[in-house]
Amino acid sequence: NPKAKGEGCGMSAGSKTGAIEFVGEFDRYNVASATGYLRLTYAGPLDLVALLYNGPGDASPRALDPVMNCAPVSPATLLVVRDRGLARAGFDEEGSGRYTLELSSTPCP
Repeated sequence: NPKAKGEGCGMSAGSKTGAIEFVGEFDRYNVASATGYLRLTYAGPLDLVALLYNGPGDASPRALDPVMNCAPVSPATLLVVRDRGLARAGFDEEGSGRYTLELSSTPCP
């Protein structure tokens, strides 16, 4: 459950599906042990971003969005998925807040 307190759930391989359903909500994933390339798949109306933080004090995380949707996961330790402005949510539109994250060894195009 990525909405757990603390560092959220671990993600080191494979894919995860989550959803941003409430305004201001965000999902956290611990990706410290992850390797390879991270892809974000999202097709709804939110301005959804996946932010890759290299550590707790990282002031400029790398951002993935539905257009720029792939990046090497290293050296990030924390991944946060949220609406870019924390202004919208998807609960009122079917499936609109649902996203998929995938880790693989296939390089970004």
